[in-house]
Amino acid sequence: MGPDEFISVTADLVRRLGSANAALVWARIEFVCRIDGWDRVEDEDGIWWVVSKPKLAQDIGLSERTVRTTLENLIKRGHVEAKMVDESAWDRSLAYRAVGNISAGGTHRTKKSDASDEKGRCIGQNRPIDRTKKSDVPYIEEVKKKNIIDADDALFEEWWKHYPRKVSKGQARKAYKTALKKTDHDILLAAVKAFSASVAETDTQFIAHASTWLNGERWLDEGITPADAASVTDWLRECWKQADTKSIEERSGMTYRPNDPPEDVDIREFLRRDRQQWITDNHDEIVRRVITKEASAA
Repeated sequence: MGPDEFISVTADLVRRLGSANAALVWARIEFVCRIDGWDRVEDEDGIWWVVSKPKLAQDIGLSERTVRTTLENLIKRGHVEAKMVDESAWDRSLAYRAVGNISAGGTHRTKKSDASDEKGRCIGQNRPIDRTKKSDVPYIEEVKKKNIIDADDALFEEWWKHYPRKVSKGQARKAYKTALKKTDHDILLAAVKAFSASVAETDTQFIAHASTWLNGERWLDEGITPADAASVTDWLRECWKQADTKSIEERSGMTYRPNDPPEDVDIREFLRRDRQQWITDNHDEIVRRVITKEASAA
């Protein structure tokens, strides 16, 4: 969002979408798709915004984890659509568009003809008017804070149902929220599933309480956390930056075979680009093989 653009979110939008976070994410997508920009694409379905979750989170002031969860819920409920614009590109950012006949509240784009101060802020009679009702603002802030807490509780409940020893749930909830400051839900969920499978034959009295497991950062235990698509992709991105095909060969079992370089080229630079292109071309297969290989070894 540029310095001369803003959106307002009404309490009615919060109520209709179920949470302040959902209203903020939906309204941001809906607003951006109505203005020009290099990261907008258009097809027969309408205009889409190509944006990463970290960028969207930065725009609206929420955590990346909250934005990811909120987007998933909006997509599941049919309020937002998502698609991959270019599946061959290394950048895996999705494109989003808001759907449904829902009003996002007041919007305003400052015109150059508006009076402004030295910092470009509108002043005088033509200053931007936020059409959010004053009575809506405390409601939105109250619901937003409550919703962040509710989101963490919902994530904990999903994690808790997989923990093999169901005692001291209150302490476990506190430990889980503390753990979220050190890692994310996906890692905790994958780790607890793996841990649960590893102690399937163990008498529950010999299994640590969930709070002890979390406070001890047991999700980092060797052999507990299996590879997942997100972690492998992050690792693969670093390999791409370093043109490191050797690490990929060792971890995935795939083999990189360089192409023949043309004449009169810098061989070192050619091989670096050739390795990076191989990683890009085989991205999905590398991820699949690593996950399959490490899951079977767990």
